[in-house]
Amino acid sequence: MPHDSTRPLDTRRASELEARLLGQMPFEPTASQARFAFVWSRFIVSEKPRCALILRGYAGTGKTTSVGAVVRTLREVRQRCVLLAPTGRAAKVLAKHAGQPASTIHRHIYR
Repeated sequence: MPHDSTRPLDTRRASELEARLLGQMPFEPTASQARFAFVWSRFIVSEKPRCALILRGYAGTGKTTSVGAVVRTLREVRQRCVLLAPTGRAAKVLAKHAGQPASTIHRHIYR
């Protein structure tokens, strides 16, 4: 369904998802992680077609921990997700933090 830019964003649903995500964090989130929770929740309720959300940052900034919280949040609201990583090692780390299997991008595409 094409995105109707005149439709208001479901801010109530977005705020609920943001709170759930922050509740899944195993620690008090930094300002950047709280910002990610805000942006991610709006991304999830958005109806814009062909969108992507890129989470990037230096080593140790909490990207993997944040993705683990995202997976747990999606599981909590009964949404399915597929975890893909560029390398086998990254897939193992991601699976450990998310509590569900992860695969390499290559393996997922060429299976």
